[in-house]
Amino acid sequence: MRVVTVLVLILFLQACELLNIPKPDEVKQNTSCVVDLTSEELQGMCDVDEWLNFVITHQTMNWSERKALIKTLGKSDVDMLKKILLSQAVDTPYQDRLRAQLWSEDLMPKFEEPLQSFVKLLIYQPNQQVLELESAIVTLNKINLKHAEEIDAMQALIKQHQDQLDQLLKLETNLVEKVREPDR
Repeated sequence: MRVVTVLVLILFLQACELLNIPKPDEVKQNTSCVVDLTSEELQGMCDVDEWLNFVITHQTMNWSERKALIKTLGKSDVDMLKKILLSQAVDTPYQDRLRAQLWSEDLMPKFEEPLQSFVKLLIYQPNQQVLELESAIVTLNKINLKHAEEIDAMQALIKQHQDQLDQLLKLETNLVEKVREPDR
């Protein structure tokens, strides 16, 4: 009986081998990095969590503090990306936001495609839209200011014409009174 059981098990195992179930592919880890890892100080910069922590940590700073920090950073790719991230807050002035946009245009081609698309989607395009909106606001403000000046000039002209009209009405009233006086 034992022999029969062993033979059945062997046949069963042989049958399983005949099914030829494919082995799952190994999961390939994406080794795309934000920067070229040529020095030890940059080892943590491939970690997205490090970049998120950087943004979160500096998001509460006001512009003058972030600007001072930007001045301390160098021109390496890592420092340039930090400068760009520091310039993304809402209170960043137009010129500094535009400068960061130019930095990102210079830096994006250095990234591999997944990261390049990521930077374009999350940094470049929103910043470009904000710059365009700010430009439109400035343009509309200039147009509104010009219209306000024109309205003020027209109101002054209306006032001047009103004064002239009042003087003419007084003159007419005086003439009418003089014409009626001899009749009396």
